[in-house]
Amino acid sequence: MKLLKLSIAIVTISVMVACASKKSTTTSTAETKTTESPKRIGNGVFAPQDEQLTAIKTKYPNAPMSVLNEGHTIYTGACTNCHATKSIYKFSEQDWPGIIESMSKKAKLTAEQKEALTQYVFSIKMTQPASAPNK
Repeated sequence: MKLLKLSIAIVTISVMVACASKKSTTTSTAETKTTESPKRIGNGVFAPQDEQLTAIKTKYPNAPMSVLNEGHTIYTGACTNCHATKSIYKFSEQDWPGIIESMSKKAKLTAEQKEALTQYVFSIKMTQPASAPNK
């Protein structure tokens, strides 16, 4: 009986260690891909780059990269806590303020967080490739 319990404990620990090492490997690979080259076609959800910062400055001249990064964090965190990631490309720039306003109440976002999210989404929309899917 002791041998069976010991065997189960060893197998459980081995599985936990294996899962932990896979998880950290996956995270570092994903981070590398995000910083090297953002996905241009698909759902439009990627970490902002210089292209997005330059684009958003036409609407928000003082926008810093930190605000776009905060918006990305909110979009990939608070927004996806309730539902799957929605394509930024799918909705028009005119649709997004209403969507953000409606969803921000449910996510309990502050005014600053809503602004960061808005600037992030607009920066992605402003650099949306022509071949990206729309409505």
